[in-house]
Amino acid sequence: MIIVAKCAPDEKILKDIERAGLSAVELYTNIDYLYKLDSIKQICKKFPFRYAVHAPNDGYEPKLLSELVDAIGAEIVVSEARTSLQTYDEFKRLNDFFTNLQLIGEAE
Repeated sequence: MIIVAKCAPDEKILKDIERAGLSAVELYTNIDYLYKLDSIKQICKKFPFRYAVHAPNDGYEPKLLSELVDAIGAEIVVSEARTSLQTYDEFKRLNDFFTNLQLIGEAE
């Protein structure tokens, strides 16, 4: 079993999680965080966590989300129903986007 802490990509919070002995984090994101991507990537790279990234509930920016996921080696992208990603078409579009990125990476 893996215990995962869900938090904002905040250095102080991540330090506390590391000190507590947890090894996995689900990062909460929003559009404001994604627009500060360079800072968020630098903070997250300071920690040896297994990462999951929670897709923003307040907008759809798959390229920025993908850049974050790739930069920190996130294993999982979480998206919720009943938020900005609440229809089949939106889930399908997000899945297709990441699937296509993976196929492009494998072809290189």
